[in-house]
Amino acid sequence: MADNTPVIHIVGAESLLGREVVDVLGSAKLPAHVKVVAAIEPDESATAILTAQKGEAVILSPLRPGELAGSRVVLLADTAASPTKILEAAQAEPNPPILIDLTGALEEIWELVRRLNRHVEESKPWELAKDEAHGAALDRVLYDLADGLRAVAIALAAYLPETAPQILAALRQPDDLAWENAQPGRTAPTEGIEAAAPLFPRVDLPAAAA
Repeated sequence: MADNTPVIHIVGAESLLGREVVDVLGSAKLPAHVKVVAAIEPDESATAILTAQKGEAVILSPLRPGELAGSRVVLLADTAASPTKILEAAQAEPNPPILIDLTGALEEIWELVRRLNRHVEESKPWELAKDEAHGAALDRVLYDLADGLRAVAIALAAYLPETAPQILAALRQPDDLAWENAQPGRTAPTEGIEAAAPLFPRVDLPAAAA
């Protein structure tokens, strides 16, 4: 009897993100076979690279033809291989799988964070707050920043499921992580937003002995 259980491939299982994904999928007990692939860019000078992750030996080798055979979903997790090459390998399959670039999606989220930081530096809300005549402009800037943070929280929910709701709570926004709410302009009007406790407290390393 044929095994019709879906197959999920994780490309980049040697990376920290890849190992986290493997652990999460393993604990979720999904009705699927999870297969891991450690891949690098093809190089004529080497057919494989032996490296170490968390004290374990890992062999990185170029993605071989047919290695994604039978896959329903392919997850890219900070892999050393080119996403374009993996896409080509996936599309070469008779039934091409869904390709999800976890690393690329995370980089897009961080780019939004960087844009919000630039918006603060360029708009200087602390200067606008000094003059009541700039009240409307200040409100616009603060709304745009809160709206951007809300969108970031929703986009990060898949990566930080416990932290994302805390960001929404700090912004006094509904705890609704539906993906469509990541669209701009969906922040509900609110008042009295206060400084929140640090979500990622700074960790100071112990000073080296003299």
